[in-house]
Amino acid sequence: MSESKTTDIWLAAICCYLYGDDALWLIEDSDGNSRFTFTLAVPECDLDIIATDYRTGQCNLADAKAFTTAYNYVLKCLRKMRERRETSWTSLSWVTAKKVKLIR
Repeated sequence: MSESKTTDIWLAAICCYLYGDDALWLIEDSDGNSRFTFTLAVPECDLDIIATDYRTGQCNLADAKAFTTAYNYVLKCLRKMRERRETSWTSLSWVTAKKVKLIR
């Protein structure tokens, strides 16, 4: 599975909405100033299309409740990071994928 990165929380939430919560693999706050980078299990070309649609107002969300749930999931992960005073959050699926790559 290819991965892509964004610093836009809304794009991260849209990807979770479209691909499921497992699309969010990693959140990093590398400078400690709450400038987050979201690593997603989404091909770069797909993220580029989603970002373009979002910026041009063409990103139609068919289910507002499902999008809100996806956005809240991203916020929950950020809250966990802050509560633990950590600079990153990693999903279990990301850790598993990295381990599989190391084994091969």
